[in-house]
Amino acid sequence: MGYEEMTEEGICSLCGRKYSHWGNNPEPLKDIEERCCDECNQTKVIPARLRNMGFFTKPKKEED
Repeated sequence: MGYEEMTEEGICSLCGRKYSHWGNNPEPLKDIEERCCDECNQTKVIPARLRNMGFFTKPKKEED
């Protein structure tokens, strides 16, 4: 993508709302070539990345 393409308005690949400026990389939820809005980045993409890294897993039960 060229600079001109990334600074124009786009449509979020996750929620369908408009975003302006750069948008965000939606991986791992969508392909890197697509873009997403700031809200989806914060509420969907970042949590998905953290889950993939092993965060947000259920804690192991302590044995008595």
